[in-house]
Amino acid sequence: MRKLIVIFILAVYSIAGYSQLFKPVPKDLFSSKALADNSTWLPRINVGLNAISYGKNPETKVLEVTPLSAICFGLGMLHYKQVEGKPFNDFGFNLMYLQLTDKVGSGVGLYGTYNTGQIGLLNLGGHYDFNVKQFFFDTGVAWHF
Repeated sequence: MRKLIVIFILAVYSIAGYSQLFKPVPKDLFSSKALADNSTWLPRINVGLNAISYGKNPETKVLEVTPLSAICFGLGMLHYKQVEGKPFNDFGFNLMYLQLTDKVGSGVGLYGTYNTGQIGLLNLGGHYDFNVKQFFFDTGVAWHF
């Protein structure tokens, strides 16, 4: 039931922000006087790959590392600044739904992102796994649209 609620919430936000989220960030974003400070926040859709998850095993109480544990999608609020007259995403925050790849299950995560240039956005944050009812610390990469 919780999975359906999370999916429904993400779907509602996606539909509500359809016009902003699916159009590309305009190259002349900072040409208006309203954005004279040369930075702004924009909602964007993100997809990602959860590269490594760190979680404490509830039985052994040992920190376990799980590589390539999930694919994710969700919504983000990304910060853009003007670089050489064009918008550049330097950091942001994302709410993502995770579909686990190494076992059956899913989760929801909150991530901070930092743009690493050519690679994309580096994710740092955490997620809650609905099946094992446990919180994990994560690293990964994300792409935004």
